[in-house]
Amino acid sequence: MKKIVTRADDFGSFKTANKAIIDCVNNGIVKNVSIMVVTDYWQEAAEAFKNRNDICLGLHFTINAEWDDINWKPVSSVEQVPSLVTEDGLFRQSPSDQKDASLNEIMIECKSQLELARSAGLNIEYLDTHCGFEWFGEGELRNLLNEFCQTEGLVYSGIIDFEKLPSPESKDVDGYVEVLKGVDSESIYLWIGHPCNPVDEIMNVVHAGLNPGDVAKQRDLQRDMFLNEKIVEVCKDYGVQTVKYTELSFNG
Repeated sequence: MKKIVTRADDFGSFKTANKAIIDCVNNGIVKNVSIMVVTDYWQEAAEAFKNRNDICLGLHFTINAEWDDINWKPVSSVEQVPSLVTEDGLFRQSPSDQKDASLNEIMIECKSQLELARSAGLNIEYLDTHCGFEWFGEGELRNLLNEFCQTEGLVYSGIIDFEKLPSPESKDVDGYVEVLKGVDSESIYLWIGHPCNPVDEIMNVVHAGLNPGDVAKQRDLQRDMFLNEKIVEVCKDYGVQTVKYTELSFNG
């Protein structure tokens, strides 16, 4: 059987992300949802899925806030994680700005975020990282996260040897259908999207190198692909199974 882990990231980041991801779970092919608990709308997101057993929920472990004019801060106290924050007690913007942070403090924050998610009634079953910072400490952080996940009974996405599917760049559904037709049964594939609806809330979300509307356009496209009927049908017709992390034959 050909397997693709379909994952929607940044649950809780925006109201429009929450709405779009719920839609992609209910009416599309998303089987895994990664929630951020340092954002303004994570509790709304948690309320939507805390009693759902048909999806696989993960912690989208976050230590930066990449968007201009949007600030997030750690769950831990500033005194516990001083190397992770600015003088204002906020996360820095880029993951690379955090590369010299204390690995011990990163793990303290990881535990705090997981505990907060669980305290909201969420059954967290895997862990991944926002903006991919496992490379810190020349790979030592990856090992620490893996050990943490083993202790907590979580799948750690960062050590699974996935083949990553490309993010769709246009509304060329037929072109993406061909991508899906090309998957094989020897590999495990990972398809990540950040679904949003193109509403005012996200139209001016930017960072360096992006123009207003770019993020909205890209994330609306990702939403559309997760919901597209042709995509759903080609998965059925070509024996492509969209799966949860917990349905893999190994858990890292």
